[in-house]
Parts: sequence; C-alpha cells; structure tokens
Amino acid sequence: MNHTKPTIPILTLMVLIAGCEGRDDRLADFAEKANSQQAEQNRAVTELNREAVESHRRVAEAVEKSRQDITSLERDVQQQRQRLDEERRQISEQRQRDSLLVPVVETAGVLVVCSLPLVLAWYLLHGLRGQDDDVSEVLIHELVGDSPRLLESTQQRLDVERGLPQSEQDPNEEENADR
Repeated sequence: MNHTKPTIPILTLMVLIAGCEGRDDRLADFAEKANSQQAEQNRAVTELNREAVESHRRVAEAVEKSRQDITSLERDVQQQRQRLDEERRQISEQRQRDSLLVPVVETAGVLVVCSLPLVLAWYLLHGLRGQDDDVSEVLIHELVGDSPRLLESTQQRLDVERGLPQSEQDPNEEENADR
C-alpha cells in the first residue's frame, strides 16, 4: 500500500505536465486569435472614430456656412426693408403734397376761369377809352343800356334783306330814336 501512494501523485503530475503542453499551443493560438481580433476591432474603431471626426468636421463646416448664408440673407432682407420703408415714406410725402396741392390748383383754376370775362370786359372798357372815347361810350351803352341800338339796326338790315316791311317796328325803337 505504501507503494501505491507515491505513484499517484507522480502520475497526476505527469498528466498535468503533458496536458499543459498541448493546451499551451491551443491557448497560444487562442490568445493570438483574440489579439488579432482585438487589433482588428481597434483598427475598425479607430477608422470609425476618424470617420466620425471627419463627419463632425463636415457638419460643423456646413453649419458655419449655413449660418453665414443666413446672416447674409438677413442682411439683404434688412436692406430691402429699409428701401421699402424709404419708398413708403417718399410715397406718403408725395401723397400728402399732392393732396394739399390738388385743391389749391383747382381753386386757382376756377378763379382764373371766372376772372377771365371780367378781365376781358375791363380791357375792352378801359383799353379802348384811350384810343377812341366815342366807340367806348357806344359799347358801354350797348352793354349797359335797356335796348341796344346796334342790335336794332342789325335787325332792321336783316328784315330788309328778308323782305319784311319796316312798319313792324317795336315801340321801344321809337323811344330810342327820340333820344
């Protein structure tokens, strides 16, 4: 019995040593595969990080460009608003001037038109006095008098031309003749 006890530990040790050597190769292969997979994953993650950084940089550039575009558009819109406000002010001022000017011009036109006959009569009355007082007096009597003489004589001439007798005279004509 004694003899069997020391052999069991020796046999166990030999099995362990022999078993470890075969497993070492498999373990080394497994470790190499794991390391190569880890390295490949690290490369993939690094590549993904680079792509993410590049995408982030492109997005940041696009955002900055869009901000600049928006700022430029806002500036253009503000300038257009200022131009529109200026045009509105000018149109408003023009309408106000026009609205004040139209009644003044209309009133002045009516006054000029109404005063033209008076100016013409004044010119005829006073303008002709200096040249020939007799003609002026006749014209004044014709304009102001009850029965115009020049018109009567013109009427008599027309009656003679038509062949009407002259006995059909107006009684007012006899009174005018007496004067």
